[in-house]
Amino acid sequence: TVNAINGVATFSNLVFNTAGNYTLTATSTGLTNATSTSVAIAAGTASKLGFPVQPANGTAGQSLTPAVAVQVQDANGNVVTGSTAAVTISSTPTGVAGTLTVNAINGVATFSNLVFNTTGNYTLTAASPGLASATSASITIAPPLAIATTSLNPATRLAPFSQQLTATGGLLPYTWSIVGGFSAPGITLSTSGLLSGTPSSAGNFGFTARVRDNAGATADLALTLVVASALTFSACPASNGIVGQSYSSAATAAGGTLPYTWISLAGSFPPGLTLNIASGAVTGTPASSGVFSVTLQATDKSGARASQACSLAIAPALSITTATLSDASVSSAYTQTLLASGGRGPYTWALTAGTLPPGLTLASTGVLSGTPTQTGFFSFTIAVTDRSEERRVGKECRSRWSPYH
Repeated sequence: TVNAINGVATFSNLVFNTAGNYTLTATSTGLTNATSTSVAIAAGTASKLGFPVQPANGTAGQSLTPAVAVQVQDANGNVVTGSTAAVTISSTPTGVAGTLTVNAINGVATFSNLVFNTTGNYTLTAASPGLASATSASITIAPPLAIATTSLNPATRLAPFSQQLTATGGLLPYTWSIVGGFSAPGITLSTSGLLSGTPSSAGNFGFTARVRDNAGATADLALTLVVASALTFSACPASNGIVGQSYSSAATAAGGTLPYTWISLAGSFPPGLTLNIASGAVTGTPASSGVFSVTLQATDKSGARASQACSLAIAPALSITTATLSDASVSSAYTQTLLASGGRGPYTWALTAGTLPPGLTLASTGVLSGTPTQTGFFSFTIAVTDRSEERRVGKECRSRWSPYH
C-alpha cells in the first residue's frame, strides 16, 4: 500500500517468488479499480535440484514406478525450464542401477529405468555441477513378487470349498485374478485371492492364477483344482455280533477324497465295542445282547460329510439248552432233537468225546436217533457250532439204555 504523490502511487519493490503469469489490480476507497495486462514472471537462475514427487517404494529387480523426476530449480523452488543440466542419481546405501545420468528437458531430468536388485531401505541423491544436490525420503525395496501357494487342497462335488491363495514380496495390497478361463462350475476367485464355492461337477480343473501388487508387478502360477465325486455313505458295520465273541466290522464310504475320518453323531455302540476314527472299523467283544442304534458320519479330506443311521444287533452267547436225554430201550426206535440258543443259526452238531450207544447216530442237525442194541449207561460229549463257525459249545450227556421196551 502506497500513498499517491502528485496523483501517482509508485510501488518500487514488488517481487514474485513463484514463476508464472499474473495480473495486478489497484484498488482505493471510492475509486474504480484498475487491472493490468498479464505479467510473465520467469524462474530465476538455476541454483539447486529438487524432487517434485518423492520416489515410490519398489520391488527388487524391477524399475521404479513411476519414473523418478528431478527438477532444476531456482532459489525459490521454481523450475528453470530452460535448463538442460546433466543430473546424476546415486543411492545410499549403494545399489541403484540403470541410466544414472540424464540431461534435463525443460528443466526436468527423468530417470525411467532405475532399479534395485537387492532388498532394503534406500535414499536417492540427485547431483549436478554448480547446483545444490537433493536427497529423497527413504524408499523400501521389497522382495520380488511371487505366488506362495503351490498347490490346491482337494475339493469334493457338492461340498463347500474354500482356500486362500497367498503371495510374498512386491508391494501391498495385492489384487488377484484368473488368466484365461476357469471351468470348475461353482468355484470363483475373488480379488482378495479367496478361491471358494460349491463345485457342481467332478474332475480336474486347471487355471492360471495371477497376482498384481500395488506397483503393477505381476506373478503367474498354473494350478489345478481336483474335484472328487460326491461323498456317499456305503454301508454300516455288520449286524451279526454275539455276546462274548470277538467282533470286527467296518462302516464304508465312497467318493470324496481320502482319507476319511469317522465319528458317532448319535446313539451308542453295544458295550464292549468301539469305533476307530481313522478306519471306520468297529471292534471289540460285545458284553450285552440287543439291538443298538448309532448314527455314523464320514468326513473326507476336503471336509465333505456323509452320515447314516445304523443298527447293530448283538445275539446272546451260544449255549446248549437240552439239559438231559430221555431214557431209551433196546430194540425200540429212539429219537431226540438237541436244542441250543444264542449265537447265529443254523447250528451244526457233533460228537466230540465218548461213544454213542450202539445203534444210535447224531445228525449234524442235532437229531439223536436210531434203535439201541445194547443196555447200559453211556456218557459222551456233544458240541454245537453256530453259523459264524467261531463259537462252539460242548456238553457232556449221560443216558441210560434199558433192556425193556
